[in-house]
Amino acid sequence: MSALLVPACTMFNPGFDAIRDNTEEIGDTGDASDADAGSTEAGSTGSESSTDGTDAADATETLDGDDTDTREAESEAGETDEPCRLPEIPCGDVCADISSDPLHCGACEDACAPGQDCVDHDCVSEDGRLVFLTSVALPGNELGPLSAAHQRCTELAEAAGFDGEFRAWLGVGEDNPANTFTEGGPYFLVDGTIIAETTQDLFVGELLHPIDLTETGEGPTPIDSFCPDADHFAWTGIVPTGQTSPSNCGGWTTVNDNMTGIVGVPLAESVWWTYLNGCQFGCTSTELPHYCFQQ
Repeated sequence: MSALLVPACTMFNPGFDAIRDNTEEIGDTGDASDADAGSTEAGSTGSESSTDGTDAADATETLDGDDTDTREAESEAGETDEPCRLPEIPCGDVCADISSDPLHCGACEDACAPGQDCVDHDCVSEDGRLVFLTSVALPGNELGPLSAAHQRCTELAEAAGFDGEFRAWLGVGEDNPANTFTEGGPYFLVDGTIIAETTQDLFVGELLHPIDLTETGEGPTPIDSFCPDADHFAWTGIVPTGQTSPSNCGGWTTVNDNMTGIVGVPLAESVWWTYLNGCQFGCTSTELPHYCFQQ
């Protein structure tokens, strides 16, 4: 029976207790070390992950921001540097068609006046009618027949880039401006200058500006003459009121060297523009232009 008491004796064995205590401490220390190491590693890993995540987010935002700025800069650069497409040309920071843009008509920054539009590089009055002095000077007897004079006006206008039907300010019998011109206005020169508001203003000689430009924009050519106070002239054969004068070079086709024709003064704003009283020229010896009016 005493053999059964052997385990009880080991409880009082100091060496065994020391070994047991050391073993437990070592185990605890290992567990704590492992736990601390795990915690430290986990914490470090978590911290690094958090930091890396923040950096990644910041980097993404930065890249996105930089990307946006870059795209905006590229977009702005593209808008600024993109070349104009013909017929437009660069005018400052815009592209403009100088043949039709009223702010850049004929050249950059050449703006049309209020009530004018840009047509074929020139400022013209809206809904108006073009008037010009022919660039061609002819003897009075070579102007006719009258249908040829009207055709000449239309062809000169077309050659200068203007469309429409034109009639000569000339008269033969009942075929004269008072009877054949359609009412209209305002009338303007090729540079857009208004010369008269209505057809009646033409008849009574109330011009706002002389008819002093050809279809090409040139001024009239002066000639020596016996007529007082004038050195620029145009064939008309028309008296004030738009009626035909008997002095019209025999219908603008005479072969008689002694016949004469009535003239007007392109630099005048009064009735002189169509009828310079007391001043006539020989039909076969003098070359002069004449007026053309759009219908």
